[in-house]
Amino acid sequence: MRYTSEDYLKETLFYSFARRILICIGKAVFRVSYEGLENVPEKGGVVLAGNHSSYLDWLLHITALKRPVHFMGKVELYQGKFPWVMKEMGIIPVDRSIHDREAMRTAMEGLVKGKVIGIFPEGTINRTEDTVMPFKFGAVRMAALTKCPVVPFTITGKFRPFRRGPVLTFYPPIYPEGEDLTGYNEQLTEVVRSNLEIRRNSK
Repeated sequence: MRYTSEDYLKETLFYSFARRILICIGKAVFRVSYEGLENVPEKGGVVLAGNHSSYLDWLLHITALKRPVHFMGKVELYQGKFPWVMKEMGIIPVDRSIHDREAMRTAMEGLVKGKVIGIFPEGTINRTEDTVMPFKFGAVRMAALTKCPVVPFTITGKFRPFRRGPVLTFYPPIYPEGEDLTGYNEQLTEVVRSNLEIRRNSK
């Protein structure tokens, strides 16, 4: 079945129900925690962008924020047995083999409508020794074109049952503008990299 941009951006009862279940699991099993929630605007379009270390990362944002978060995820997620679950959770499919303009248009449409769009600028899970991999320009480009802020985030720690779990931290917004976005992308990267290093070194 082919879905439309509206299918990915609508707020569903399934999302609300799943969020309640995930909150219970997150607190009781994985002992997740959140910091800097005050840095995420309570209304209006906003891009959340940060590091990617686990397939479960996106669940942290869903449980942390009362506002629905529409993550951009690889199109392969829709090729499993339950593509409708991805759709009901608001996952915007991205074909990573091309410059997916349709995915970008859907995400920007969401921002214009005041939605929260989540993105991992590294493009995939970081399995290297580097703190972060090079950030792609999608996050700052979407924000600049729609005049929305980018809120950087870091995820530290791991999903380990019944042990101290991951910490999701949000940082003050960045407001990209203009055509040359290199500086803004470097700023976003540095906020994430430096805070990851600080948190990891403080353990």
